[in-house]
Amino acid sequence: MMDQGQWLGGLPSFKSYKARSITSITGPLAFGTRLSRTNLNQDRLHDVAPGETVTLAEMAGPGEITHIWFTVMSSEAHWPRKVMLRIYWDGEDHPSVEAPVGDFFGLGHGIIYPYVSMPFVIGSENGLNCYWPMPYLESARVEITNEGESNIDLFYYIIDFRDYATAPKDVGLFHAKYRQEMPTTLGSNYVVLEASGRGHFVGLNMSVEQAKDEWWGAGDAMIWVDGEDVFSVAGTAVEDYFGGGWGYSDGTFYSPFLGNPLQRECASFKKGALWNVYRYLIPDPVPFQESIRMEFEVTDDMGLSDTEELIYRQDHYSSVAFWYQSEPHREFFDIPPAHERLPKGQGPATG
Repeated sequence: MMDQGQWLGGLPSFKSYKARSITSITGPLAFGTRLSRTNLNQDRLHDVAPGETVTLAEMAGPGEITHIWFTVMSSEAHWPRKVMLRIYWDGEDHPSVEAPVGDFFGLGHGIIYPYVSMPFVIGSENGLNCYWPMPYLESARVEITNEGESNIDLFYYIIDFRDYATAPKDVGLFHAKYRQEMPTTLGSNYVVLEASGRGHFVGLNMSVEQAKDEWWGAGDAMIWVDGEDVFSVAGTAVEDYFGGGWGYSDGTFYSPFLGNPLQRECASFKKGALWNVYRYLIPDPVPFQESIRMEFEVTDDMGLSDTEELIYRQDHYSSVAFWYQSEPHREFFDIPPAHERLPKGQGPATG
């Protein structure tokens, strides 16, 4: 299995796997109705209809996806939140990866903006890259579904993977799950992840649309592992957990493992402002043997009243959690239809 920490140090060693790729010219529909039979440079899906599901790739294992690249042309507003990505491992009935395309790549609110992290790179122009290693033992299937109201005009993709002679041992399978509360429940924490089995949590991206004025990010992060009564991993205010401080008052930033790459209409923390933050626990994953649960408090300003009691607020939260685990995985959230996933103020339609 690919070890991201050894990319450079391991390069001189000879490799025993076979490098392969499936693209929009070599995928299942390459010589069907979508691509030209005579001009192989017409290498894209076109006119993916509303409600249509397209299988991008099917691989027989053992193997490992090492890179996914998409770029899309669509005239529909907020298309990154209306096109769903699903990935299935080893013939499972329920996907282990299920998220809108934009949110999966760390892009909130159905818009596109540039940023660079270790697992995700958004290149110019609208090139979406993922580098999470995704091993599988028997098979893999990658699908997209157009849940919008218009055709996807053009959809290009490359999925790079490795064929292994033998299945990797003692590895978890990659999982990613979108969740939202629009708005959050007053007085309750926002739940990012609930999972059962053996595995390790490797991070999240989270998007917030403010439903009221003032600073939204005073709540703490909390992680409970293996049914413990008191959380064992935690962070202070939201901006601290995601590596910044003091309400990100000096603007956006991004780095390999954490960042705040999006602030839209955010002056003075007004209602309707759009935010996106991420933290990828590549150097510091959180392992679990039986279960894991991660939550954020949703509290106002400094989160304290004169009596030092928490002051809760409501905002519009959405997130994608990333983790590895043994199968079967737990189903913990039903993703609502596309029109319910859009920013409530509708926000900017593009990046």
